[in-house]
Amino acid sequence: MKKDTLKKTERFTIVTTPVIMNHLRDVAKKNDRSLNWQIERILKDWLIEHSHLKKEQ
Repeated sequence: MKKDTLKKTERFTIVTTPVIMNHLRDVAKKNDRSLNWQIERILKDWLIEHSHLKKEQ
């Protein structure tokens, strides 16, 4: 994936349980991140871990 592609953003809706949402909010707060940025970080880390995305240098 090109770096330029990562700079563009797209919107999508996620539906989850209140328990998961509360945990995500807690993790984001502990990491001093917005909820959106925390979810993106989790997704990006998963994609890298499962070889769907190359780790940035």
